[in-house]
Amino acid sequence: MNKRLAGYKGEASLDFPLDFLDSKEYFILHDLRLPDHDRFFQIDTLILTKKFALVLEVKNITGLLHFDTVYNQLIRIKNGKEQVFPCPLLQVNRQASQLRSG
Repeated sequence: MNKRLAGYKGEASLDFPLDFLDSKEYFILHDLRLPDHDRFFQIDTLILTKKFALVLEVKNITGLLHFDTVYNQLIRIKNGKEQVFPCPLLQVNRQASQLRSG
């Protein structure tokens, strides 16, 4: 449950800065569940304009973060301990690809 709550808090923390965007120019969609052939995928936030679509994958992870692009992982160092997570860059690239193919 802590993971889910942290994720929610991370996504909610984006609301304030996104409120400064002009709603006539930026269309902001939150927590999308979209079809991808015979399954679905989820996007935390999608920002649409006349010129681009921006996929935002929100993480709420504390500590020192290192994006390891060689092994495609996110490494967190917190309280002297190292923890490895799947790379969110891969996740957002996959979501963008799924969005384009839909």
